Amino acid sequence: MATAFVAVALVCVTMAEGQTLGSVGDVQVGAGLCGDAPMNLMQPYTCVQVTVRCLPAEDRGVQLRITTPRAGTPIRGTLVFGLGGGGRGFYENSQEPGDPTLHAALMLDRLNVAGFRVIQRAWLDRPSGEPGGWINGSTSLERSSCRYATLLTWIHSRPQLHDPTSQAFCAVGQSGGASEIGYALSTFGLDSRLDLAVLTGGPPHGRIDGGCDPSAVAWENACNQSLETLGICPQLGPDQHNCFFQSGTIERSVDAAFDLNQPPDDMPCANADTATLNANSVLSPIADVDHPNTNVVFLDGEDDCGTAPDMGSPYILAVLGNSTGLASFAVVPGVTHTVPAFAAGTAAIEAAIAATDGCVLRH
Repeated sequence: MATAFVAVALVCVTMAEGQTLGSVGDVQVGAGLCGDAPMNLMQPYTCVQVTVRCLPAEDRGVQLRITTPRAGTPIRGTLVFGLGGGGRGFYENSQEPGDPTLHAALMLDRLNVAGFRVIQRAWLDRPSGEPGGWINGSTSLERSSCRYATLLTWIHSRPQLHDPTSQAFCAVGQSGGASEIGYALSTFGLDSRLDLAVLTGGPPHGRIDGGCDPSAVAWENACNQSLETLGICPQLGPDQHNCFFQSGTIERSVDAAFDLNQPPDDMPCANADTATLNANSVLSPIADVDHPNTNVVFLDGEDDCGTAPDMGSPYILAVLGNSTGLASFAVVPGVTHTVPAFAAGTAAIEAAIAATDGCVLRH
């Protein structure tokens, strides 16, 4: 695939204090790369690498793959896509084992043809080579999630990447990528920019305090009830859902965000520090769940029996019950956790984007 490389200058961005728990941070930008993962899209790639700063968290690099519709095609909007975990992969390479078809890549091509600029983000590791992504190397999940909010704000402000006067601005995130969008909305006020947010496979950081405390009976009961209400993983039956993080997930998905702290504050999930974890959930006590000008769409695989939809369910129900804007939820039959790896999953995502009330200008 053809590539182009872009270099731009340092940009500082901040957001209104009333919408954040702290300043959103700055973005440092330099000549970029597309990374070494396969490139599968039809349109040429423009590649940018930026460094996001959200002190006191470590600076974190992120690579962007940008594909723009063919010359002469009116651009309807900008779509930012993110995969799960620490977000170190490109969305186009989402793939289910045993299925040779890259359904996500085919969807991104179709969206290009339909007039959408597609931006994929892939966070980098630490300079030492240790795991990085959007989660690691921080003092809290709130500081870690600031990275994505900063990145979205920067993309929205760049004339080369988005025209807010005529183009919709929308984001799609899978699993950990859904958590990034959730924090951007609930904690950093990005509903002031996002016209559509599609959260799939989670978000796994919706309510982490209960998920980190195996003795939390009330949480377990509420979690099971939420999953029954939403119709996720019905094959497990009542009161059998995975409402608590597994040890490996604790380390990768939660405590990695606190690793710049001193013990025991560097392992709040392992230590069941519920006060800290509650304050650092997407659905924190001060979370904003009313998004009057953002259409929020949740999609979970019907057969996703892991912990991600379990932790995400309280946040999903809070937005569905409290947002004065458009908000919807659907389970996707025949799909497990990684929604964009399935044909049915990408069909549901694409339908949400292409709908008459989907990725359209609202701000």
